[in-house]
Amino acid sequence: MRDYCIAVFDVGKTNKKLAVFDSRLRLMDSAYRSFPEIESGGLKCEDVGAMEEWFLDELARASGRHPIRAISVTTHGATHAAVDASAELAYPVLSYTNEVDEAFNREFYDTFGDRIELQKSTATPHFDALLNVGKGIFFARKRFPEEFERAAAFLNYPQYFGARLTGKFGAESTYVGCHSFLWDFRESDWSSVARGLGIMDRLPGSVGRPWDVLGTLSPEAAERTGLPQSTLVTMGIHDSNASLLPYLIRTRGDFVLNSTGTWCVLMRPVHEASLNPEDLGKVVFFNLDAFARPVKTAIFGGGMEYDHYGELLRKTTGGELSNKYRQTLYKRIVRERELFILPEVFRGSGQFPDSAPRLVEAGVEIPLKDVEAGDRVPGFFRDPETASAALILSLALQTGVALKRVGFEPAGRLFVEGGFRQNEAYVSLLKALHPQASISLTSMKEATAYGAAVCAKLAVEDIEPSALEDMMDIEFMPVDGVDLPGLEAYRKAYLDRVG
Repeated sequence: MRDYCIAVFDVGKTNKKLAVFDSRLRLMDSAYRSFPEIESGGLKCEDVGAMEEWFLDELARASGRHPIRAISVTTHGATHAAVDASAELAYPVLSYTNEVDEAFNREFYDTFGDRIELQKSTATPHFDALLNVGKGIFFARKRFPEEFERAAAFLNYPQYFGARLTGKFGAESTYVGCHSFLWDFRESDWSSVARGLGIMDRLPGSVGRPWDVLGTLSPEAAERTGLPQSTLVTMGIHDSNASLLPYLIRTRGDFVLNSTGTWCVLMRPVHEASLNPEDLGKVVFFNLDAFARPVKTAIFGGGMEYDHYGELLRKTTGGELSNKYRQTLYKRIVRERELFILPEVFRGSGQFPDSAPRLVEAGVEIPLKDVEAGDRVPGFFRDPETASAALILSLALQTGVALKRVGFEPAGRLFVEGGFRQNEAYVSLLKALHPQASISLTSMKEATAYGAAVCAKLAVEDIEPSALEDMMDIEFMPVDGVDLPGLEAYRKAYLDRVG
């Protein structure tokens, strides 16, 4: 087979990327852009029109430099698009950051069933915001009733971009199975929520694999990009599952992947999708991986909190967060147990859904909103080094809770990829919290895009994932332990305050 390249459109919540890989899955080219949310009718929406134009422009530039034969799309979760028969939007693509009130949540569960029973059947936890595709569709049905009825299809986010490229509609396992409320894990079929929404005739008829071919480029997309119409477009894949795929191909035995970015996503492949009683009511759920197998998962907005406090620190002091692990500073904070930064900035989204974000100094709790307003700023937050240490301790402790909830064993294997693998303090604290565990940083710099490129390679060459085992060139770099006396006492004090 002649050498070829793969283009990946990677739609993260914060950053959008076009990445080009060669047939050996080596990164050859990339471009990055951020697209802030836009407002439409008082709602926060994704600027998909601007994203698409940028993507097509970058793809046109890349087509002149690389022999692209396939395109793969990967996106963040909890997002859907309602389209007409020509893949034009019926109503805006709603951002999952839209807050909904308790009355709406009550109506959702009154309509579709008890939240705990739904968590058992759909492996989907409750979120206060629109962090579930099923809840987002229900919201849209109420907000855009006429447009809702006219919609020809309801597509998950990766398949929306695929439809724009091909004119074809599809669905695949990783997105329907990621806290969507739309998939029944016990029946391996569309859920009672999907049926209750009245959209069964407008969902794709079957659920495929991420490396199945959705279609080839439409004449319009081919002309716009300079690529041949024969260019394949795969079904698409959810971003966390794209990051996980290379490890599933390469790794044997039990492990947890901590995929870090806007969200820290802790994923442990398991044999059965069964929630423990202590999981119910918590932000613990199951993904379906690229092979449609269950992955026990717990998440929190780690990157979201880091960025939020970083911006607040710049506004308050002009200083920057520090990722350096300074032993003397961390020892003092842990020993004194007087400084804490408590979750959650995006309330109701992580491991402490009932916790209001606040800062603590010498027993005094100050709500985050007071610090943001400049009304009350604790003394420690005026020192960037100390503020950084309190924040990173919080992120490491939240990770520890998420690890416990996915069943991580004291001597288990943990892989850390994504932005936080470069955070010296964070990874040092993870090791201090789990001294018996094997914790490794991985070498994959663009893990999500890489996993999506794997899907395209499978489609182009019509091979099974096992054929790529030797190509999954992942370097594992062990994390050294640090001696941090009193960390366990600090952890208990932190958890007591979170509640």
